[in-house]
Amino acid sequence: MSRMKGALIGLYAGNSKRIAELAGEATNLGYSIVAVMANTAGSLKVLREALPESKHIKLGAHIACVEDWRTEIGEARRYADIIVAEPKSLQRCRAATSHRGIDLIALRVAERKLYFDDVSARQAQERGAAVIVYVSDLWGKGTRELQYGLRVLKTELKIASTRRVPVLLGAEVRTRWDLRSPRVLMALATVMLNLDPPMAANAITVFPRVMLERGRELALLKVRGVRAAG
Repeated sequence: MSRMKGALIGLYAGNSKRIAELAGEATNLGYSIVAVMANTAGSLKVLREALPESKHIKLGAHIACVEDWRTEIGEARRYADIIVAEPKSLQRCRAATSHRGIDLIALRVAERKLYFDDVSARQAQERGAAVIVYVSDLWGKGTRELQYGLRVLKTELKIASTRRVPVLLGAEVRTRWDLRSPRVLMALATVMLNLDPPMAANAITVFPRVMLERGRELALLKVRGVRAAG
């Protein structure tokens, strides 16, 4: 089986055994990189021990948007390979894109709001950080919100044409079985096909939300190119 280039990232890990199983399932499906993510040093340590040995699996940390980022990142770096920040305001976004310890900026489009501007783009470009734009609902109004976010990046901020910032696209779905569903990737592919280069060359990103009996996990499935799983 040829492997797709991509990643699966689980945020807010609540059940290390189930997360490890999900990571293993993703590698079995052919994803080349599986990055399992947690939001505390303790959870990262537990996951490091629970995850199966695989060259395709890496561990990452989701950093809360708080003042003391340096302490959090220092702790997370003991276990994590990837650091992600999810700013909830424009001020926080500028702080995240200027911080050398953060590798990835997650931007949620909600109520037609996207906390990102040209200052954030310039800082991300200078530092080599990537940006993920995602919505909480792949179906229904979520697709419209995602398209709105892309219009902001393409027209108002001119990110695609004036800044070399890797911009990934994302949407949240509800079950782990969406890992196997071609419809999820095809739905995003349809959105991608309506984009002008260079945006069309960016990664297709899917955020599956897995609801567990205890705790929640938010996963990121990142697939480069237009290709369906399953």
